[in-house]
Amino acid sequence: MMCKIGVRALIAAMAGIGACGHVAAADAYPTKPVRIVIGFSPGGFIDLTARLVAGPLAAALGQQVVVDNRPGASGIIAAEMVSKSQPDGYTLLISGSSISIVGNLYRSATFDVQRDL
Repeated sequence: MMCKIGVRALIAAMAGIGACGHVAAADAYPTKPVRIVIGFSPGGFIDLTARLVAGPLAAALGQQVVVDNRPGASGIIAAEMVSKSQPDGYTLLISGSSISIVGNLYRSATFDVQRDL
């Protein structure tokens, strides 16, 4: 029961994040598939969480939700991809908390976690 409540809260939060993109836009959200990008291999905890959220989120939004695994560099590859995508709420990132210190550890990172994500 506790897990079900947590998944519902995560779905509501992700739907809210995606819906607040452009309030004055004429198009309804979503008009195309939503992509959840994960910086880890399939089968892990973060992948399982994303896949548990994807089904109910797709049902709630009435649109397909695709889970896209981009493993490597402790999630930096996925975070860079998301940071370069359009800020329209169609590309979401699920990552571990370690992504928050990328700027302090890797000077070669091409994104700023606070500004770009």
